[in-house]
Amino acid sequence: MVAKAVATLMPFVLCASMLLPRSVCAAGHVTEIGARPAKSSVPAWDARGLGPLPQQGIACLDMSDDGRFVAVGTISPPGDPNVLILDESGKIVGRHRAGLRWVQEVLVSNDGRSVLAFCTTPQGTAGDSLRLYGFRGNAEVAQVGGAFRFADVHAGGYLHHYGDHSNHVPRVACRAGDRWAVAGDDRLQWLSPGADAAESVPLHDGATTAFAASANGRAVVGRFAGLGPGAAARPSLVVIEQGRAGPLWARPVSADVAASPKPEAGVYGPAVPPYEDRKFQAPLAVAIDRGGQRVAVADYEGWQRVFRPGDGGAEVVFGLRVMPSRPTIHVHDADGHPICRLAPERFRSPFWCDLAFSADGRRILIRPHNWASRGLGGQAFLPADEGARDLYVLDVGTQDVNTARFPDAISGAAWVTDDRLAVACWDGRVYSLDATLRPIGGPTGGVDVGGAGLVRASADGKRVAVATAAGTVRMLDWDGKELWRNDLNRSATSADEPRTKNQKADRVGPGIWRTNGGMAHSDMGGQYLIEAPQGLILVDPNAGASFEQNWARIQGAGLDPRQVKYVLITHEHGDHAPGAYRWRVATGAQVVAGAEAAYILGHHLPGGTG
Repeated sequence: MVAKAVATLMPFVLCASMLLPRSVCAAGHVTEIGARPAKSSVPAWDARGLGPLPQQGIACLDMSDDGRFVAVGTISPPGDPNVLILDESGKIVGRHRAGLRWVQEVLVSNDGRSVLAFCTTPQGTAGDSLRLYGFRGNAEVAQVGGAFRFADVHAGGYLHHYGDHSNHVPRVACRAGDRWAVAGDDRLQWLSPGADAAESVPLHDGATTAFAASANGRAVVGRFAGLGPGAAARPSLVVIEQGRAGPLWARPVSADVAASPKPEAGVYGPAVPPYEDRKFQAPLAVAIDRGGQRVAVADYEGWQRVFRPGDGGAEVVFGLRVMPSRPTIHVHDADGHPICRLAPERFRSPFWCDLAFSADGRRILIRPHNWASRGLGGQAFLPADEGARDLYVLDVGTQDVNTARFPDAISGAAWVTDDRLAVACWDGRVYSLDATLRPIGGPTGGVDVGGAGLVRASADGKRVAVATAAGTVRMLDWDGKELWRNDLNRSATSADEPRTKNQKADRVGPGIWRTNGGMAHSDMGGQYLIEAPQGLILVDPNAGASFEQNWARIQGAGLDPRQVKYVLITHEHGDHAPGAYRWRVATGAQVVAGAEAAYILGHHLPGGTG
């Protein structure tokens, strides 16, 4: 299988010497945007006692090319719509339910009739796999073109932990003009939802790590080639053109990466077999310009933890980890030749970056990465790196790099035109900058949008959509004037969900209740509530998919769930433990667990939790 894949790709693979263009000089300037506050508005990832999550907190955003339609994916509880489409006046014209909870990506078609959503918890079952959903009009669509089935997309082979507390899956879907491009681990699909047509291109061995597509029908896919025999010969970057059976060009694994810190020693207990952390290199961000003529890639070093059983059995891979480091960025031309290199030393601090070309392909926006945090820290999304307030623009031709430093962490940024950017910040404001990262019109305090926001712009730059983690969508014009606003917590009405209505806990004995229900398979482990003199003690919070139902059952027992003071974890399995953070966020509860269980939940979720 490996030999076959390599033979197919070798005619397009660049030699290693083509990874060594001239380095970027340090020309450019730094612009300070506003005054830095005494305290960041970004909550700590392990923040406690923040209260309930916003009903329709927004985790992802997309907009049609002409700006007429906006799609958002939200963190709404099970039963409520979590994919919403808004029209050019801000009215909700589409409501869909994609999986059980935690939508990570959305795409809306240019006619506003079709929407795609990527859900990380589609069913709440043990071994739940990531799932792609498609909708057309008011109905879910199972397939496109008679051959492509949304449920058959295989993604998540590069599920990895970043830093100390976040886990991630790569982007899988991108807009490509009037088409959608979907990159699973095994193949790339070109979809034309309006025409009900699909085209498939195999990606062979490896797993997708990053993905971007252009309007002219080209896509770039970052790949994790794996470790072991044959891995070095597999490509880590592949460029594909619609209508072509094989890659247009490909690049091998790049060793041109900054050294990253080694992961901490694991806490597994005395019976654990020996293990080692093995280095690998992979792209965590890619971009392609609108014409498909230039490709940018940010490479990082990572670690694969591998256990070696004492009985001589096969090695066991126990997770992928990327520790914060500075990226190395290469830019390639249409034939795959490198034309620019941005060295890691050019960046002020380690961070995970996202990349985006200006429409003319002359500049690259380099911004901090967000992740869909699934309610961690009380938020729909969080910065991947603490203090990520630096934004960079690379001029590919001159190789100058300009920097803007914002008052707080950056939550979103987008090209509005070739020479204009919109940048959202955790200080609750959106700033307008030119391509050299200077405020347009001189020093400005930005536009207040009420919270950290995600940003998208129409192709002509006349409309800028800002969607906040708290659940409000605003449409701004070129000058930052608000055209409309929609608070989804008010307008996206909740369903009359029987799973949270008239719930009753089961009384086990005096002051002891069983509070879990049957809403999700992952929440069927035992869950008990103990009345104590100074509050309530919850034993095993399950996976968290049924959090709202558990809350209602506690109320059904005549008790106040806000009085949960401690959450005790018996063991780390997925149907018993991972939902602990929901109680920590909502009530401020102290989570108590054994050292091994705490480490697994912090560093090997979900792969190590059964």
